[in-house]
Amino acid sequence: MSDIHITNRFFPKQKDWKKGDIFAIKINSSYYKNTNVKYLLFIYDGWVNKKTSPIFRVKVVTNQNLPKSEDEINKLDFVMYELEPIELAKISDDSRDYSNLCDKYGYLHVYQVQIWTTLKKKVLQDMFSLGNYNIRLPKDEYKTKNLDFKKWEDILEKIMKRYYENNMKNSDYFNKEICHKTHLFYQNLYNISKTGKKQRSI
Repeated sequence: MSDIHITNRFFPKQKDWKKGDIFAIKINSSYYKNTNVKYLLFIYDGWVNKKTSPIFRVKVVTNQNLPKSEDEINKLDFVMYELEPIELAKISDDSRDYSNLCDKYGYLHVYQVQIWTTLKKKVLQDMFSLGNYNIRLPKDEYKTKNLDFKKWEDILEKIMKRYYENNMKNSDYFNKEICHKTHLFYQNLYNISKTGKKQRSI
């Protein structure tokens, strides 16, 4: 795998982004100190909405040194940006088998995040480019049709919060009682949606 050479200490122009581009930013200690995250790596995955909303997956670096190769990047953890109850996914599409993606708590893992921006707006100039690499995608990734939509100025704290809650298992979603109630709630919604579909088909 090729070594990483930082050639651009600034955030590159958005019109030049290519799928697989990786942009790094150093994390201020005020963002969830107990996560031990030093850098976030934003991995660009394309545009939606006529180039107003880029989609990224994000990896975390938990030591002081940035990765030095593509192989080292691939060994880093992706941030689980959303945990979607399997019943909620089935409301959108109950023809799929989600069992190979679902974790032991009954959640699907969403890794993509959609960020609102514009070509004219300068964004996070303290980010810098690591280059373009072939990054292996998460094997358990669920691609939801309703990606969470955030502004650049809110995204760092939000990602750190999601890493703390979801990757580090600090979310209430992992509480046994709350987990049960969550699945029961969405199972009831799923049952209602199926009843509605049957009635419309009559």
